[in-house]
Amino acid sequence: MIKLFKISLILLFSLIIVAFLDFQIGYKFMKEPKYRITKYDHDLRKNLKMYERGNILYTNNYGFKSRDSSKLKDKNIDIAFIGDSFTEGIAIEYEDTFVGIFETETKKKVINLGVSSYSPSIYYEKIKFYLDKGFNFKEVIVFIDISDIQDEAAYYIEDDKGYIHTRKVGSVSTLKRNLHIFLTDFPLIYSVIVKGIYSVIVKAKKFITKDIKSLLAKHNNENFFKEENIYKRIKLSNNKKLSNFERYNEVLIYDYYNVGIYGYKYSRSFWTYFEDDIPYKPLNISGGIERSLDKIDKLYNLLKSKNIKLSIGVYPWPGQILYDERNSKQVKIWNNFCKNRCHNFFNMFDFFFDQIEKTGDKNLIIEKYYFSGDVHFNENGNKVVAEEILKKY
Repeated sequence: MIKLFKISLILLFSLIIVAFLDFQIGYKFMKEPKYRITKYDHDLRKNLKMYERGNILYTNNYGFKSRDSSKLKDKNIDIAFIGDSFTEGIAIEYEDTFVGIFETETKKKVINLGVSSYSPSIYYEKIKFYLDKGFNFKEVIVFIDISDIQDEAAYYIEDDKGYIHTRKVGSVSTLKRNLHIFLTDFPLIYSVIVKGIYSVIVKAKKFITKDIKSLLAKHNNENFFKEENIYKRIKLSNNKKLSNFERYNEVLIYDYYNVGIYGYKYSRSFWTYFEDDIPYKPLNISGGIERSLDKIDKLYNLLKSKNIKLSIGVYPWPGQILYDERNSKQVKIWNNFCKNRCHNFFNMFDFFFDQIEKTGDKNLIIEKYYFSGDVHFNENGNKVVAEEILKKY
């Protein structure tokens, strides 16, 4: 009995050590070490120090992108920035992002809540999450991305439990989702349990419940794609047929017509100047706009109830510079929203279209302010955004 007790203690102690090491450095052994699962779909891992396109990405103890990995102790924040990869400053060190430049110049207490592939649903849920955790903000600045409309229309859904996830994931039980959220801070243990043991169980269940049944009965082809909203057949320009479920694959909805990021019909960004709902199913462009406005309005009301100011910023992608106009649909929507709501409205379209008028060369503007072959701002682009924000502080 005593021997069994000693063995149990040794095993427990070993598990604690493994869990501690996994929590601290486990992400370094993962293929995709950057992200963790959350109620609002995803976030950056906590306490990161990793290379991203040649630069070091640091996150603090909450998973906020930072200039180093030092702990954030004070929850009283002057300004919280939130947005997607543009606000995160993907592939740029913190001090060269517009958030980092703003912090350096103003000496204010600033946090960057921006993460790649965020959208208005996540902006609202993440801000609410950290307010509930005891954070206090004087102001929240939301940078609305061009891609947010497609994300809300075609990519993200919110289940009846308030969890946000991609449509291709489908509905997930609360217990299962909470287990994923808890274990995601322990990457190696998570891999063993979820990608190892759990995947075997899922495959076995699928074999028993589906594969064997399929051997005993043939599908009725007329009814197999009965749910038209999910499996409606469509035809691409190359005549390849895909179901809506298959089309939710990111690559397909991002560049549905396979024209590249500088193409007129690049579906990730064309909604401001070109009407085509196919890559924006099931809500369509209008539904994506409506849902985005609804989520930011909820955010506004939440912040107002706590006497927190809301500011909003917009900026162009290369597609807007090439094919759109200064007074873009993106500008009109959010400028109108901000009337009687926002502390500040930052319209970055004006700067870039001023530059177009001065140089007469749209390609030169893209080359100067964006990464080559990418939609994101480079260091020059981030500096411009920071300077435009600083004019009002």
